[in-house]
Amino acid sequence: MVDTICDINRLNYSNPFFYTEKYLKNEYVKANDLAKHIHLFNHQITRIDYSLFSDLKGSIHKLAETEIEKTLDETQGSSPFEIKNTIYTFNQKNELYQVLTNKNSFQETILFSDSMKMPKTLRIIESFDNINSSQTDIKYNDFLEYEAIEENTFYNDKRSNWVKPNQRNTKYVFKENDGLIYKIHIRNNKDEQSKTTIIYNNSFQILESKTYSQRNKTELLYEAIFNYDKGILKEIVYIRHKPSKVIAGNSMQKIIFGYDEKGLLINFKNNSITKTWTYDQNENPVSIKEIGDNGGYSLEMFMNYEYDKYNNWTYKETKTFINKVKKNDKQVSRKIEYF
Repeated sequence: MVDTICDINRLNYSNPFFYTEKYLKNEYVKANDLAKHIHLFNHQITRIDYSLFSDLKGSIHKLAETEIEKTLDETQGSSPFEIKNTIYTFNQKNELYQVLTNKNSFQETILFSDSMKMPKTLRIIESFDNINSSQTDIKYNDFLEYEAIEENTFYNDKRSNWVKPNQRNTKYVFKENDGLIYKIHIRNNKDEQSKTTIIYNNSFQILESKTYSQRNKTELLYEAIFNYDKGILKEIVYIRHKPSKVIAGNSMQKIIFGYDEKGLLINFKNNSITKTWTYDQNENPVSIKEIGDNGGYSLEMFMNYEYDKYNNWTYKETKTFINKVKKNDKQVSRKIEYF
């Protein structure tokens, strides 16, 4: 799967929920464009969990989460509890503009200039024991690419700068004159010289991705076709027309999505795993099961929730089992402040 994700510009279908209608039509997802760019390009710049946007409802000003996690080892002994506190702050347009995280002695503040909808600058301040250790400023262009990064580390008074070079290996071009969005990704390194064109509709649903050789412009190296039914993604067909470092020979795999009558994703299958979901009355998953096709591997997650009057969950407990052995126990409590 890793090689395939890289081939279509690291698309994150390891979490197929990001491609569902429910996710893309959520008001918080639509209000925070960078979240869509992050999950489509799998280009993580912070430790924000972008799945946060998928189930929020109402007009939220602040959302404070306390996460307690315990991991079990093979002898069923447990590691010490890890506690993380995070505060997300939104404006009245549902746009995220500040994240505060505190875990053990580490604190991180993330500030978005012009919000997460279309940030011009993102500032990350890191601290230990309430003493600032570094500040990083990231500037973006209109395509949400880095333009420049400046980092100051206070403990050694060191400053570093990075500016995007004129000659670069990656280029993005967006055109909306025909109602579609085109992304062009160019690889020009020692391993590969290629040009990938990815086509999206205006809802950021991917329609197709094709990669051609830069040496032989007509040579199709690999492609991914996304098939929809009434706007709902049903299947991704990935075809590699040329061997890679980890794949000997040509290959093809199908990624199949199944939904219930409400349009909720209930199963996902590729060449190696089958994943299934069940939901509660508020359409949040209460079980996720992943089984390897050879039958030698299984992962199961079971969740239960408590809700407020807006049907936003305020408590969530998750238990994780691998091959029927419990491996993880996590509780997350939320305090939500509405406008």
